[in-house]
Amino acid sequence: MNLDLYLTVLIPVYNEEKNIASAVKIISDKLVSLNCTFEILIIDDCSIDQTLNIIKKLMMFNPAIRFYQHLKNRGPGTGIVTGTMRSRGRFIIFIPADLAMDIDCLSSFLEASKNADVIIGLRSDRRDYSLFRKFISVTNIFAIKFLFAMPYKQF
Repeated sequence: MNLDLYLTVLIPVYNEEKNIASAVKIISDKLVSLNCTFEILIIDDCSIDQTLNIIKKLMMFNPAIRFYQHLKNRGPGTGIVTGTMRSRGRFIIFIPADLAMDIDCLSSFLEASKNADVIIGLRSDRRDYSLFRKFISVTNIFAIKFLFAMPYKQF
């Protein structure tokens, strides 16, 4: 961990050639405007499109970007584990390459981090979820809350 580096933005990717460049720019611009020291750590899960080439080009112009590539596809959760282990920031935030969050919420997370060890963001807009995905999500949340006495609404 680098004590001068406040935030690691973790972006696990697999075939995100359409999203990665704009996501990195939007995230980077927002954090610069918030005067936050940060790195953008992209974990590529062995993409077979142009994602890796785009990441390498982005790195030439933005020294805050680092990446690690899995040698074989290991699944979506592994990118988060790998990124957490390779993070250098005091705090880590996971942001999907499709920016499935309101990037303006970053200021609220950074403000909350001044007085907390952990900040949990809650995704409340699930309009893009199918009925089946909503059912699975609600069932998982209920099971975790019940089995582990967890008071949170999202995990």
